Amino acid sequence: MGARGLAIRDDMGAAELRRFAQGEADRRAALRALAIAQALEGASRADAARVVGRERQSLRDAVLRYNTEGLAAEGGFEIVTAERQEQMARVLTAEARRKPAPKTAFRRVRCRAIKAMIFL
Repeated sequence: MGARGLAIRDDMGAAELRRFAQGEADRRAALRALAIAQALEGASRADAARVVGRERQSLRDAVLRYNTEGLAAEGGFEIVTAERQEQMARVLTAEARRKPAPKTAFRRVRCRAIKAMIFL
């Protein structure tokens, strides 16, 4: 992105980011990866963002996220291993056997808390 722009980690090239974008089910993550690939190839921040219909600020945010978290951040989800799936199934099964919560919203909050506990 030039000398003045935000540095982008270089452990993956533009071609690899494009391959990731092709196979990514999350459209927004794919577009972010494509914009980062454009920037890696030397396009200006504004041009790279414009190619995927975004603003420069959203490209900057995507680059910051990509620099700190890599492609796991671009998908928005980390890869769930079989061990983590089993762990989550055990916890949710135990929760389901407990007395049901009176409100659906409360159950959703509890499930989110359990998910956060497992995935953090």
